Amino acid sequence: KEAQADGHILAKDLTMIMDSSGSMAGKKMVQARKALTFCLDNLNEQDRFELIRFSTEAEPFFNKLAPVNNETLAEASTFIGKIKPIGGTAIHEALDKGLRLQESGKTRPQMVLFITDGLPTIGETDEDKIVNLIADSRSRARIFTFGLGHDVNTHLLDRIAEKTGGKSRYVLPEEDLEIKLSNFYRKISDPVMVNPFLSTSMGKIRLTRMQPSAVPDIFNGDQVLLFGRYEGQGRAELVLTGTMAGKEQVFRETIQLPTQTAANAFVGEMWAARRVGMLLDQIRLNGESAELKDEITRLARKFGIVTPYTAWLIMEDEQVRRVPEEQRNFRELAGDLAAAEEVQQSYQSMAGEAKDLNLRSGKAAVRNAQEVQGLKDEESMAYRTRPSTSLRKQKVVDASKGERNRERNYGSQVRMVQGRAFYQNGSVWNDSTAQGQSALKTKEISFSSKEYFALLNRFTEAAAWLALGRQVDVVLGGVLYQIR
Repeated sequence: KEAQADGHILAKDLTMIMDSSGSMAGKKMVQARKALTFCLDNLNEQDRFELIRFSTEAEPFFNKLAPVNNETLAEASTFIGKIKPIGGTAIHEALDKGLRLQESGKTRPQMVLFITDGLPTIGETDEDKIVNLIADSRSRARIFTFGLGHDVNTHLLDRIAEKTGGKSRYVLPEEDLEIKLSNFYRKISDPVMVNPFLSTSMGKIRLTRMQPSAVPDIFNGDQVLLFGRYEGQGRAELVLTGTMAGKEQVFRETIQLPTQTAANAFVGEMWAARRVGMLLDQIRLNGESAELKDEITRLARKFGIVTPYTAWLIMEDEQVRRVPEEQRNFRELAGDLAAAEEVQQSYQSMAGEAKDLNLRSGKAAVRNAQEVQGLKDEESMAYRTRPSTSLRKQKVVDASKGERNRERNYGSQVRMVQGRAFYQNGSVWNDSTAQGQSALKTKEISFSSKEYFALLNRFTEAAAWLALGRQVDVVLGGVLYQIR
């Protein structure tokens, strides 16, 4: 349910930590100053705040969480205007000083905005030790990281955000930090409920594989989407507990869960996309395992989740299992050698980050982090409308047929229809469920023939699948019907 203000907005503590190393000179420093000024201008009266700039050393301004008033805001604004880019990047010291300011109480939400454009170069530079600093801290602060440009350690920033229940964001060289940070800050400026927890009571319903696994803090006007599987059926009660205005609040909602339903099939797609994003992130941060790859491949194929990483895993899996050529899903992509090589390289660069420190920064690392976040985030269907470059801009040339260079969107060659994924190869749409059924009988039927309409009368649920076109392979009643 949408959170409303109605007097329950919580006073928060906000610590803004800004990189002022030499690499921040120029446009980045101008944008960073404007972004921090925007945050100051939108603090609530009961909030407290601190500013920390860091380069070769970290320098807190107030050395405490200061109250919001005309005097402190004016002083902070002057401090921001005087920050000069110079020196190295003492990330460990900056985070240490920022976290020491936080209190252990539970009534005030605590947030840290951490802005950097570089790798740690001063003091402690080991990624694990910096992350352990946060794990060992008594602070409950959510840390929201903003990595500027490509020369950032994406693993470090993502792990910091994940460890604290925050989020990581990346600002590309052509993007404006002021716009990106101010838009983000608007969403988190008015916390309503902190430390929320969702459970079930009544009946024998059990929630499993929730995405995200923990309910994030809820902000005014915010919409939080949770996806998961459930075991059991019947009547159940969802119970949401959390802290509002310093007091624990409990919300209950009784629901009826069926054994299964064909309605709202898109919910399963959104759950699967989030779960695939989470599993890919596990590979990116911690390394490959057969179990992770198998689950990603199964979900991606079943729910038509197309990214460079999932496309490569599906093609690799089908080759290992020796799936017959006519049942493979990405036949055109596999035949486009340049495109196939690019998706393979995309997956290998992402999976290789866990072992190779050098792969954790640079253009490919930032792209990998953003691609995976795109699946994990609330807008987890967005990958369908903006497929990655690796799947969008491949040129196909066949001089023997007099064809010119043309772009091929491999991402658009997958459709989810009534709970099934269909993959387009040439002019034929192939039912992805055919792969999982051995010894399927096949039967060819002419489009728009008497036999075709008899099939529709017999399997009314097939109408949406057959509506894909004049050439469709679809599994019905244990038979693979080939409409031609």
